[in-house]
Amino acid sequence: MFRSTCTTLLVAVVLLLGTSALAQTPLKLGIKAGLSFYDQTYDINVDGASFDPGTGTGFSVGLMGDYAVTPLLAVRTELSYVQKGSKTQAEVFILTGDPPAFVVDTFVVKDRVDYVSASVIGRFSLPLLDQGFYLLAGPRLDVRVNDEYTIDGAIDEERISTGRDYESTVFGATLGLGYQFSKGPLPKVFVAADYHLDFTDAFTQDSSDPEKVGSPDYTIRNRTILVTVGMRF
Repeated sequence: MFRSTCTTLLVAVVLLLGTSALAQTPLKLGIKAGLSFYDQTYDINVDGASFDPGTGTGFSVGLMGDYAVTPLLAVRTELSYVQKGSKTQAEVFILTGDPPAFVVDTFVVKDRVDYVSASVIGRFSLPLLDQGFYLLAGPRLDVRVNDEYTIDGAIDEERISTGRDYESTVFGATLGLGYQFSKGPLPKVFVAADYHLDFTDAFTQDSSDPEKVGSPDYTIRNRTILVTVGMRF
């Protein structure tokens, strides 16, 4: 309940800041849904150490409001649910069977974190290319609502599930390219590809923490591409 309340308050503040100056302009609402393609970057404070996790796939769904400033510029406020994280497949040798023999066990590590994402974005039309093309750019606030760390084994079907202590908020920017198909009356159908660029870390491990003694210091940042289809009304 406390986390839900904080999420609601933070999102409300971001949207209020983005819309207060545009309250008198025409508003066009929209919805969108699609896939999120995500991975993570690790910055490990150990010489020569590195970890490159794999890419996972999730989904995203959101609401938006467009405020026209000029014929070529609009300000968009957007509220979305987005799945982020990483998915890594690895292989290990396990001694099993009778008589004992080494076999290869494939296991999958899924590190997923879900956010409510609030953005205030500039929508710039590109009439020189086509009336339907537009660019998106603007600041973004992600509020964590869930995280889960799982390990799925192939042979013994072991499943370990826990969570990381991810940061409650992440600040970043949204950069995107879209195309609106409909040229006539509303509703108008569009497709878009957005990149979520993060300015702050999603996770930080500090070895000075008594519970982390002996573990290396490292940070994690999310990288996410969204491919969505939507309608504006």
